[in-house]
Amino acid sequence: MKKKSLFVFIALIVISFSNLIAQEKESSIEVRLLFINESTQNAVVANNIIPAVSLKNNLFGGSLLYNYHYNNDWTFYFEAGFIAANVGVSTTMFSSSTETSVLIPIQLGAKYYLTGFYSDVPVKPYLKAGLGLVTGMESSVSTLNIEEHSETVPLANFGAGFDFRLSSWLKAGFEIGYLAMDDFDSPISQRTNYSDLEYSFGFAFIF
Repeated sequence: MKKKSLFVFIALIVISFSNLIAQEKESSIEVRLLFINESTQNAVVANNIIPAVSLKNNLFGGSLLYNYHYNNDWTFYFEAGFIAANVGVSTTMFSSSTETSVLIPIQLGAKYYLTGFYSDVPVKPYLKAGLGLVTGMESSVSTLNIEEHSETVPLANFGAGFDFRLSSWLKAGFEIGYLAMDDFDSPISQRTNYSDLEYSFGFAFIF
């Protein structure tokens, strides 16, 4: 079922953007950065005889978007990105392990500008919605073992943001959204689902 979802999504991307690019409209390439709160966990096992410490860095991510500004109200976009779900090191008296997990979301969606993309208003608020797929990949390397696995599941994204037109060829933006995704069959960094709020900002080059 998940493989069929992947093929259907790729087909929709090809068909949709073939129709859009055939029309001459303004476009933009956008780079966005995503930040997630820091998570740190300390654990002690065997009644404090054998200490075990697990450290996790700040979660972060980024994405690259192609925006097609269809008219004053609507913009269609394709987005591909990554989210570092976990980069952690665990140690005990007898062993150590390194775990790396990353999410790769891709989506196709639309933005609706409440005041119009081409309006003279300096701040342009919009609503957005998108559908796509997210691939979770995880690798764990320990003293005696190496494990890797990946899975792909459907996702949906809803949010709102603001664009600031800085010049005829450059704009900046801030966005808050909610990522909703299906469960992975097996955990990626001890979680089967990463549905959560997203906060991001970025810059776009208009052409």
